[in-house]
Amino acid sequence: MTLAQALLSFVVIWAICMFLTLPFGVRPDQDLNPLAAPGAPGNVRFRWRIIAAAFLALLFTTILYFAIEGHWVPLEE
Repeated sequence: MTLAQALLSFVVIWAICMFLTLPFGVRPDQDLNPLAAPGAPGNVRFRWRIIAAAFLALLFTTILYFAIEGHWVPLEE
């Protein structure tokens, strides 16, 4: 796996992990803001989600790298 392939894999896996972490821990806003939708989240905590998605993407990219380099996944070149 080349560096470009690893980076592309990381970015794609990170995007998937980011979407997977979005619903965890989200609660509706308790303040009744007339401009917000009734089910809008109060505190989304994007920094935590970005870090969690990056950690998960690094983990899954590492597993993918060793699976490809160890020939666990048969790829023809």
